[in-house]
Amino acid sequence: MSDWVRVSKREPCRVCGHDSFCSWNDRIGLILCMRIESPRPSKNAMGGWLHPLGERRAPVRERKPEPEPPAIDAAAIMRRLWHETTNAMRAELAKRLGVTALALHDLGASWCKASHAWAFPMFNGLRQVVGIRLRNEAGDKWAVKGSHQGIFWPAREPNCTVYLVEGPTDCAAALSLDLFALGRPCCQGCVVPVQVAINRLGAKRAVLIADNDGPGINGAAKLADELQVPCARLLLPTKDLRQFLNLGGTAAFIESQLHLAVWQQPRQSHD
Repeated sequence: MSDWVRVSKREPCRVCGHDSFCSWNDRIGLILCMRIESPRPSKNAMGGWLHPLGERRAPVRERKPEPEPPAIDAAAIMRRLWHETTNAMRAELAKRLGVTALALHDLGASWCKASHAWAFPMFNGLRQVVGIRLRNEAGDKWAVKGSHQGIFWPAREPNCTVYLVEGPTDCAAALSLDLFALGRPCCQGCVVPVQVAINRLGAKRAVLIADNDGPGINGAAKLADELQVPCARLLLPTKDLRQFLNLGGTAAFIESQLHLAVWQQPRQSHD
């Protein structure tokens, strides 16, 4: 994997144009895009699709193999950041995002002065902190080095229905609508921790609200095929759930749409 280079704001993905999650490999002339499909799906654990690097191929650079980032105590880091963050700071962020301060509180949102960004803990299926997602004021997203991918899991009492969304701010939007939600870090992956978390929560069904774009819709469909509880996919008339909330969307509207939704049964029920 040392031959693969992660995209950045300076060098975004040449397929989807985003500056996160995708990567490229000069040596074999391929791009691994996590959003745009191709006839060559990747076989790695994170998913994605392979595309030719094409004429814009970057020059091959001699690089020393980068050492593995040191393992971090993500839980300890988040505890420290939590104590350094006031409720007034979370309230200000809530105002800018259009969500409730309580939602950000329950997600553990904390200010990381060193990175000049907000930090959100990522959990595995057993609700152990395994990584930290950072989000700056411009909306750029990245993870603390040494983090493992995980889900955003609020400290809130669940109910029989769990909503599955993308990212911590959409998760905050769901919580602001009083809908219990788990957030995936992107539109692909984290299937195992999501399912383990659902089992641990005792949820009886799941509602998938993905971003209203091709990758989001496809990612939700793939997740639905893997879940072990009945699930429905809900497509909102906005870019994402937070925009829906900011434009006046309500939980009543979502619940009314669920009465019209087709519920997909888990594969096991057909065996």
